[in-house]
Amino acid sequence: MVAKWFGFGLMVVALGCEGGTELAGDAGPDIDDVAAEGEAGDEATATEDGGDDVAADVPSGCPVGMPEAGSACEVEGVRCEYGSETCCGETHPSYVCQCSGGAFGCYYTDACMGAPLGCACGVDEDCEGGWGVAWCEGGTCVPCDNSGTTCLLDCEFGFVPPRNGCQPCECAPAPCETVGEGYCTCDVGCGGELAVCEAGLGRCVQDICALIDCAAPCDPLRGCVPAECSVDADCRLIYSSCSCQAVAAGDPRSSLDPCTYEGGAVCAFNSCMGDGVLAACRDGLCTEVYSPLCGG
Repeated sequence: MVAKWFGFGLMVVALGCEGGTELAGDAGPDIDDVAAEGEAGDEATATEDGGDDVAADVPSGCPVGMPEAGSACEVEGVRCEYGSETCCGETHPSYVCQCSGGAFGCYYTDACMGAPLGCACGVDEDCEGGWGVAWCEGGTCVPCDNSGTTCLLDCEFGFVPPRNGCQPCECAPAPCETVGEGYCTCDVGCGGELAVCEAGLGRCVQDICALIDCAAPCDPLRGCVPAECSVDADCRLIYSSCSCQAVAAGDPRSSLDPCTYEGGAVCAFNSCMGDGVLAACRDGLCTEVYSPLCGG
């Protein structure tokens, strides 16, 4: 009988081990508790590791993400900047918050709204945006003054030509008085014994040199003038509204202003290239010589 009970006891112990039966005295930690503790530990580690990154990029007291205006803050006076906008060679934050009285006050900077307006410039062409959009005023690109697009002024001689498509409402000055008469491209186009063609003006003028004696070189229009050349290479051509004018090589002008040059002629086209005008040195003066078609 004792042997039977002993065998039955061994069988129960064996079945208990195979079935996974837990005895109260040997109970270990719950699996779910272990997993939870592991996750909590990982989260704490991530927070610690991430804390250094946040401190390196965001000032103390600033949230990592953009806070909403009115949200709570702890560090009085802290300024938090988010995003960036680059224009005119400079970078600006796009969203700024500042802590005041325990709450964030926030705003979008719109720092580059309308760029390149506000950028530095030297001439109108430095301002992007196209004709009639911007121009350079005081070294800064600003919107066009289009107040003159519809101008109520009664201008006798019209308006000042628009600069870069911008329309300042200004009347044009009176045109200068022209010198000579008609229109010419070379001397053969002028009538009268003493008439010559001033190619730069495109006008027939009286040859002053035929009426006066000059110890110095004489220009048909300017009269007695100092010598300005010794060889043809000392002279060059600049364009006028009608043709071109021979000037000394050192003359800084690139074109002839008829009013400044004692006359004013407005021509529909420029005939300098077609007439084969060349700059030459004659008797110490830079003058125009013509192609054979003009009898030069």
